[in-house]
This record gives sequence, structure tokens and C-alpha cells, in this order.
Amino acid sequence: MIQQGTDAITNLQNVIDMENSKLNAMVSSMTDGVIMTDMDYRVLVANPKARLAAGLGDKKELSLADFNKNLAGKIDLRDKIEESLRMDRVFVSDEIRLPAGFFKGVISPVKNRWRNIGCVAILRDISR
Repeated sequence: MIQQGTDAITNLQNVIDMENSKLNAMVSSMTDGVIMTDMDYRVLVANPKARLAAGLGDKKELSLADFNKNLAGKIDLRDKIEESLRMDRVFVSDEIRLPAGFFKGVISPVKNRWRNIGCVAILRDISR
């Protein structure tokens, strides 16, 4: 009986790992920069395009301070994320010129049904 429970938990963990792998691959391959934070403004996801746009390369642990430092004078992500969450609305930036190209920022709360659980910032490459 205990072995069946252990096997069921192992199988469930394998399914969860496979689904997480699919989600990570999808976000990593997006042509737009994606940065997702939790309600404490910790960076949960920053795909390669977001890192490239902000000139952050392969740095493992990223914070909003890292993005703001490299985007100084262009957009204050923390401020816009706070505003988006506080006002519960989508923020769309003007054109942002970065060394990696021209971008448009879109910042939106992420909800779990009716409650904010974080925020997502999209850096859409509009260079073409």
C-alpha cells in the first residue's frame, strides 16, 4: 500500500516536471522579453530576450534593481510594476531605445482568479 502511494507521488512529480519543462522552453523561446515578478517584486522569470534587451547576459540571480540599473533613464520597471499593481491596470510605455534595439514595454498584473499574484513585464521588440 505504501509503495503504491510512493509510486503515485513519483509519477505525479514526473508529470509536474515535464509540464514545467514545457513552460520554461516556451517562455525561453519567445521573441519578446518576459519578466515576471511576485508580489514582493522578486524576479521569478526573465527569459533570454529580456536579459538581452537589458544587457544582463547570463547572470543567474536577477533582481528588478539589475534591470533598473541597465535601463536607467529609459524605464523604471519597479515603479511601473508598483503602479500597475496599485491601479490594477496595464501600463504601456513609449518607445524605449536600448543597445539591443527599440522596444515597447507592456506591464500587467498577473491574477489568480480575482487576486493579484504578481506582475509581468513584456519588452516587445519593435526594431523592424
